[in-house]
Amino acid sequence: MVRDMKLKILLLPLLAATAWSPLLAQSTTPSASPEAEGHHHWRHHGEWFLKKLNLSDQQRDQIKKFRSDNKPAFKTAMLNLLTARKSLQDAIYKNPNDEATISSLSASVNSARTQLTIQKANFYAMLVSVLTPEQKQTLEQMHQKRQDWLQKRIDHLNES
Repeated sequence: MVRDMKLKILLLPLLAATAWSPLLAQSTTPSASPEAEGHHHWRHHGEWFLKKLNLSDQQRDQIKKFRSDNKPAFKTAMLNLLTARKSLQDAIYKNPNDEATISSLSASVNSARTQLTIQKANFYAMLVSVLTPEQKQTLEQMHQKRQDWLQKRIDHLNES
């Protein structure tokens, strides 16, 4: 049980970072292909997120342009994170007692995660700049709901 909780705690930051990845995808409209529907869970999550904001066509166009302009940077950040995580997992598997290597590779993962987080922050700054006051209020409510969920998780772990 404790091991499962630790695993969830370790995976939470990655999931949080990748949750924003669909927001940098090329299209703001859901794919019509059945293959895409089953494969791109995160993209659909992003579509739900954007749909909840009830964006105008002009706002969607601005988001689409931002996605297009920033797709290479996001892709690079995501590839760096995945590559760093793969190297770390491989080092842990091959030599779990080599703390120096594991520490160094862990720092690389954190650096890559930071770059991905910067991409997320850039998107958020652009998003807020195009929202109406009502949409900003909806975004704040979604943020508060997420914060409440995180606090519940923190409280639960503190009780254990």
